[in-house]
Amino acid sequence: MPAMITVLCAIVAASLLITLLALCVADQVRREVDVLRRDVADLEASYVDVLKRSHPERLARTSAPKPYRREVRRAVA
Repeated sequence: MPAMITVLCAIVAASLLITLLALCVADQVRREVDVLRRDVADLEASYVDVLKRSHPERLARTSAPKPYRREVRRAVA
């Protein structure tokens, strides 16, 4: 009977460790995704700034720089 309790405790401890590891990895991935989103937003802003300086007529035709976001995302990928 004590061996069975030890095995059950070991299984519970292993499952808790696996859960903790998964939570740590998920948190790290979330942080990396946040950094990448900020980087993409910075790139989009830079692209729009360059577009404003070089081709203001193209930017004036659109209400928002949304068509250019696809180009920026393709360039990043």
